[in-house]
Amino acid sequence: MENTNNAMLACRGKWIKLLHDDDWLAPGALKRFAEISIKHPSAAFMTCAAHVVEESRVVMRSDPPEQNRVSLYSSQQCLTDLYLVRMTRSLGIIPSTLLINATIIHAGCLMRAHKSIPAGVDQLFFVDLARCGDMVAINEGLIFYDATRHPSITTTKSYDDVDEVTLAVKQLNWGLIEDRKGLPDPETLLRALRVARIPARLRYQSWRTTMRDALQILRPSVMKIANQYAREYLFRIRRTLGPLQTRKR
Repeated sequence: MENTNNAMLACRGKWIKLLHDDDWLAPGALKRFAEISIKHPSAAFMTCAAHVVEESRVVMRSDPPEQNRVSLYSSQQCLTDLYLVRMTRSLGIIPSTLLINATIIHAGCLMRAHKSIPAGVDQLFFVDLARCGDMVAINEGLIFYDATRHPSITTTKSYDDVDEVTLAVKQLNWGLIEDRKGLPDPETLLRALRVARIPARLRYQSWRTTMRDALQILRPSVMKIANQYAREYLFRIRRTLGPLQTRKR
């Protein structure tokens, strides 16, 4: 965290591109970021989609139709999107996907720790960036993200720890959203996320925990969120994301 902050503060350009040491840029990525930054000079930050490198394959993000590639979100729209885990989730927002306006970094928007979110520095940073201004979402794979299983702060945490961090971030995010009408409260949203995360966690947690999470779908409030996300997911697949392609590494 401190290394990243010091590096960002040392930058003297208009924009700052973050890139972790286990991720890398797709061909032409910096040129594409530069083109979009010229069109949105006052945006607080940009985030793009990523190609995902797994243990035995690379999941390639296909380019969507031209008119759907770049979207502008206001600060409040971005905070709501982060809270509901929508477009930012479908893009796969991580530090390496970010291009940040240097103005907000030098104004004090840096990565920070929080007493209730000790392992959620990245998530907290995304919320802080959203508080500073508009977000540009680029629906193109401009980086390769290393999703292979290798040691990190996240992988050393239990799923209960991850859920605890998620709830703390959602509670903080919830307090920043001006219009919360129709939004699920943080606890209800976490229950829905636990259901959504079952396929990824199935191999690594007990059956008792899996059944506990699965039973959350019986709650009407969780069922409502699940149905909404299912409809939105299918719509994005048909209209925005396009097909995913895979290739062997």
